[in-house]
Amino acid sequence: MDRLIAGNNNCAINTNCGVGRKGASLHQSGTTFDLYCSTLNGNIDFSKNVIDYYDYSKYNFTHPIGWDTGHFVYAGPTETCKTRAVMQPYTVTQINRTLCDSIEKSIIPILESNYAPQSLVSISETFKTKNIPYFGRSGTQLMLNVAQNLANAIGEIQTHLVNEGSACIPYIDSGYRSYVTQIQSKIDYPTGAALAGYSSHQIGIAVDLLCAKAIDSNNDGTTDQISVQGRSEIPHTEPIINILNKYNFYSLISNDLPHFIYVSQ
Repeated sequence: MDRLIAGNNNCAINTNCGVGRKGASLHQSGTTFDLYCSTLNGNIDFSKNVIDYYDYSKYNFTHPIGWDTGHFVYAGPTETCKTRAVMQPYTVTQINRTLCDSIEKSIIPILESNYAPQSLVSISETFKTKNIPYFGRSGTQLMLNVAQNLANAIGEIQTHLVNEGSACIPYIDSGYRSYVTQIQSKIDYPTGAALAGYSSHQIGIAVDLLCAKAIDSNNDGTTDQISVQGRSEIPHTEPIINILNKYNFYSLISNDLPHFIYVSQ
């Protein structure tokens, strides 16, 4: 059926409604359907959610996207993971297999509240060891190999943007989030953040990249502050996306452009 989601996620009026891009939608694997409550005259009733009336896990269906209330994914034995490897432009990693296994066993939520990934490191310290300027939230962490690849990617993007004369400064807005932090993110961004237990940020493989602007508050020709007001995402130009893909970062969520997921080859 057509994807019709209330408010800003209404695909009829908003091109960034949240529909997965070609090659990244589970609908293309034949394992996914959209199910809504209906009024007697056949119209979708957005005031009611199927998840409130339907024990979807009983028949191996999961509801992985919190705001997409009608979206259900079949999680039968390994089928979803196998098709995912074909659909998406990367090889299924051990991390992805773990997630798939959790889904296929109908473990809801996918990640337990006490889950924490191994080998978390400070992103700023990783940048420092590579002599790459770091702009981002202090204390932000990622898994070790993810942080190292991000530093390499951002270093090249910084050089590219300077050569282009761009005012954009790549800014790391978010990396690893704990279960509790993800709950707060969902409160702060109810239509943009995943439910706690369902976010790739909680695995330490996702990063949000924004464009910061340089501020010369002393008018002396030097940058002494940066601003990220407005949450402008990093430009999705071909050179920048190519650099991020080179280091295994992919933008897979059409309505969350700052969000990139690391997927190893």
